[in-house]
Amino acid sequence: AGKANLASLYDKLDIHSETYLRGRNAGMYSMTQPYTPQQREKLKTEIKAFYRHLVGLVASSQALTEDSVDALGQGRVWTGVEATNNGLATRIGGLMQALEEARRAGGLDPREANIEVYPEKHSWWENPFDLSQLVRQITRRVFGHGAESITWPAIPDGRFYCRLPYDISIR
Repeated sequence: AGKANLASLYDKLDIHSETYLRGRNAGMYSMTQPYTPQQREKLKTEIKAFYRHLVGLVASSQALTEDSVDALGQGRVWTGVEATNNGLATRIGGLMQALEEARRAGGLDPREANIEVYPEKHSWWENPFDLSQLVRQITRRVFGHGAESITWPAIPDGRFYCRLPYDISIR
């Protein structure tokens, strides 16, 4: 765990921020200040508590002992297939499958607990006057072949987001 300290970047860009704090660790996650030694210790304590909680959840859901889950964990990152083979996961899926499972486990009707994904993908003809058209043309000239698969959905306030030409799927 860690955080970026952007104070020098903000100075170079002449960006100023004001922070009002109440409490010794209120600014612990500030992007303009490094951790104090006390905050660093607090972060370590939080990480250990989260890890113990996660180990307990995995152990109880997979009918394993906490010691065996901890022995498999120890800071390693497993792929979905490896986690399933090691008994740490029941099946492979992604965020949408997890949300669907949570909805099912909670007994929620899909019509009442709708899952929506943002930003939505939009076709270029839905808003022909947005900035994304210009950006698309520039992108094609800069990146050449394959740039047409980068989508620039229109955002009502005139801003735009870049959706890269691929989706990441960890199996």
